[in-house]
Amino acid sequence: MLIETHLLARLLGIRLLRIDGVVTVAPARLSPSPADPRSVPMTSTMELGAGLERAAHLLGDCDRHHNGRSR
Repeated sequence: MLIETHLLARLLGIRLLRIDGVVTVAPARLSPSPADPRSVPMTSTMELGAGLERAAHLLGDCDRHHNGRSR
C-alpha cells in the first residue's frame, strides 16, 4: 500500500515549507523469518525477563554519563 502525503506550512499567508512524499506501508510479520536479518524474536519465544540485566546495565551507564556531565 502506498500513502501519498503533502504538507504545506504558511505564516500570515506566506508559504514557509512544503514537503511532498510517498510512504510504502507493508503488513507486519506474524512470525520471525530466519532468512531476514532484521527479524526480531517473538515475545512468545523469549524467556520472561530476558534482557533485563542488559537494560539495567545500559541505564546505569546512561546515569553515570549524565551525572558526570552535570557536575
